[in-house]
Amino acid sequence: MLVILLIATIFVGVLAFLGVRKKIILKIFLTSYIFIFLTIFFLPENNPLRLTLGVSLNEWISISFVFLVILGYIVVLKKIKTSNIVKYSSNSSKKNMSDVEIERYARHLVLKDIGGQGQQRLRNAKVLVVGAGGLGNPVSMYLAGAGIGTIGIIDNDVVSLSNLQRQILYREHDVGKSKVFATQKNILEINPHIEIKPYNRLLDSRNAQKLISEYDIIIDGSDNLKTRHLVNFACVKEKKPLISGAISQWEGQISLFDPSKNYPCYSCIFPETDKENLTRSCADVGVLSSLPGVIGSLMAVEAIKEITAVGDSLRGKLFLYDAMSCKTIKIEAERNKNCKVCSINEK
Repeated sequence: MLVILLIATIFVGVLAFLGVRKKIILKIFLTSYIFIFLTIFFLPENNPLRLTLGVSLNEWISISFVFLVILGYIVVLKKIKTSNIVKYSSNSSKKNMSDVEIERYARHLVLKDIGGQGQQRLRNAKVLVVGAGGLGNPVSMYLAGAGIGTIGIIDNDVVSLSNLQRQILYREHDVGKSKVFATQKNILEINPHIEIKPYNRLLDSRNAQKLISEYDIIIDGSDNLKTRHLVNFACVKEKKPLISGAISQWEGQISLFDPSKNYPCYSCIFPETDKENLTRSCADVGVLSSLPGVIGSLMAVEAIKEITAVGDSLRGKLFLYDAMSCKTIKIEAERNKNCKVCSINEK
């Protein structure tokens, strides 16, 4: 009997290691169980096959009882889990979400601050990510994992070998490929239940405003001031909340700009100057590999909070993170009454 249990355990373990689906493993296990049970029940005790199994009918009944107890325990736990999910899910979310999605977003559904209604908001949301680099990677991954229904990604760059140090969404075989198309492919492997819209183009004054008008929230992870000011200008014009992040060497920052609600815009805090071309990129000064993950994750958190209307946002605040000293600072930021960009809303 012990030999049979050992063989069964090893067999199930090998199948699980090879990635065989649980349902298939269960079917194989049940088929083997029924075969052994019928063999013991119908064949005489001196039959070679039954002697090989070396299990009496009483022993097999005892084993069956133990497995039934374990199976019953698993079923009860699953029912408790399902009831908790249903408890925190709204009727509308249950109707619109498939069983697979309910299981996928279970940790959100039981989170009382999000629940079914919050998850439905995430599912209906449209978020545009500007830049598919160090910040765009973690932002896109966590937004996809959270179940954001539509994620747009705009970038005209291709994956290079030096990107892989911090842009963890890409693999070596993606080198030379368009970043937005590589992002689309890899993100859909994380969550195939959402829509990814890749824009393999340069964001400029001709297309920025139209593109931004199609989304609910804009997340800027670009790496140059020209693009940041362009995105800010279009967001102010279209009255869209802008979550902006930046990184350099060991430091990062993030804020939520929303002048339509009387909070500062990006240009209020970082006005355009003639010296902006002196800003040095990560290629010039370097950047810690895991820093984009920290700031990008915070940007995704702020987006999820904004969509689900929970928590305190970073409107009117600038959050600074210094990885070298492990310090964070939150600075109050006021709207600049003389800001030329903000004045658009007042006309």
